[in-house]
Amino acid sequence: MMKKGKIGVVGAGLIGGSIAAHAVKKKKEVICFGRNPLRLKKALRSGICTEVTTDLARAGECGIIFLSTPVDTIIGLGKKIIPFMSKGAVLTDVGSVKAEICASLFPEAKKRDILFCGAHPMAGSEKTGFENASADLFRDTV
Repeated sequence: MMKKGKIGVVGAGLIGGSIAAHAVKKKKEVICFGRNPLRLKKALRSGICTEVTTDLARAGECGIIFLSTPVDTIIGLGKKIIPFMSKGAVLTDVGSVKAEICASLFPEAKKRDILFCGAHPMAGSEKTGFENASADLFRDTV
């Protein structure tokens, strides 16, 4: 059973920002994690999340975390965030390729009683950034 808690989104660009915006629309608490405090403040002001942080240790507050960064950073970020996650939490990613990500993160998550599920949303846009995020990006998509 999934641990209850906040929703975490690491990388609030188009996809991550859209996931976050939809969750906020459904009245969920959403923490957007990122590296750039200025961008995080803008994301918070835009309304796509309820909290922002650069501190991965806050992952323990989340019942589910979406890794929504470029594919070449997902494994490294996953390995950094897993130690901070609570037992029973869910970790997923939105990368377009799965084999290496799943082979790397599934065993790391399992060691800590975290559920890892690789995913790939079938939606997107030619645009990037949270400024182009939409709570309805995934509506009527597979």
